[in-house]
Amino acid sequence: MWYSDLYQSTYPDKVAQLQHNKKARLSTENVFHTLLDMANIRYSSEQLEWSFLSKNLRRHKRYVDSYGWTDYDNSTFKGDCREVMDKGHPLLQEK
Repeated sequence: MWYSDLYQSTYPDKVAQLQHNKKARLSTENVFHTLLDMANIRYSSEQLEWSFLSKNLRRHKRYVDSYGWTDYDNSTFKGDCREVMDKGHPLLQEK
């Protein structure tokens, strides 16, 4: 992630958490919460545990759409296209 020197001097705690979380397992679900946190936008239902700029970041299941909602971190990969195959039972998708 790119940030300016001014951003780093204004929000040193956020930049420190970003560096701390640089190897965290993230998904696109984290982006929305991170961008709002990055802009210091606060709202009643915010989920800072999904922002990788937050000290409250918590690991969560990362699901992908593969024959149902598949837990990406509990999967194997199959074939040339690296198809994601759940080791357990995928969650059913709503129709």
